[in-house]
Amino acid sequence: MQKGEVVEHIENQYPAVSHARACQLVRHSRRKKYHKSKMKEKDECISAAIKEAIGKRHYGRKKVIVKVLKSHPELSAFRIRRVYVKEGFSLPGKPSKRIRSVAANPISIPTEKNQSWHIDFMSDVLVSSRKIRSFNAIDAFNRECIGIEIDHSLPSVHITRILDQWIEKHGKPASIRSDNGPEFISKHFKKWLSTNEIKWEQIRPGNPQENALIERFNGTFRAEVLDANILQNLSHCRKLTDAWIKEYNQERPHESLNFKTPMEYAA
Repeated sequence: MQKGEVVEHIENQYPAVSHARACQLVRHSRRKKYHKSKMKEKDECISAAIKEAIGKRHYGRKKVIVKVLKSHPELSAFRIRRVYVKEGFSLPGKPSKRIRSVAANPISIPTEKNQSWHIDFMSDVLVSSRKIRSFNAIDAFNRECIGIEIDHSLPSVHITRILDQWIEKHGKPASIRSDNGPEFISKHFKKWLSTNEIKWEQIRPGNPQENALIERFNGTFRAEVLDANILQNLSHCRKLTDAWIKEYNQERPHESLNFKTPMEYAA
């Protein structure tokens, strides 16, 4: 039984004994009965700043601290971290599991832009239950989203046409890393690579960890756009995606980039 509980027990059992005398008997400070913590009032502004920074999304602790300090430099990282954990903003923990590290084609981080683009496909459904696909591409150097093409069907001819548009805007990559999807092993895509003198970094079948950068990007895109919204049609999905790409490249800090945005890191 704690000292405070003992004091309360004495006061209840012996009404004639004053609170001061009960505290004296068990050597307990009288302040604890009258002290009212003001910590909750102080934390309200910090909690509001965190909610403003994350919106409807979920970010890790370090990323939240960086975003809050940008708009509220008067706060300290310690106070933000304490409120972040106390108010339950923390991301749910993942169960640990043993992963066998066997990578025949390991990822090497480039030192310049356009040394390596990583590409992949994703799929989802509209509210009408009609399927859609997205073709995603990022620059491995600064994690910049080169672009996301969304349509009902994305054959290799469509893919090479989109890649030509992205190359015209961002420059030609020295290599492209992808899995062994049917669009990438087609004769048309291989001929396009040869014509443009672009190296194909092919990962092993069943080893998505060899394309981990785009897989991580896909997870973020799915959590913050595809799963976070009810997709009405292609136009609605493309509008949400374009707005998200702008935020991802220009506003979102990346821990792997020393909490800089892709644009800041490239500069």
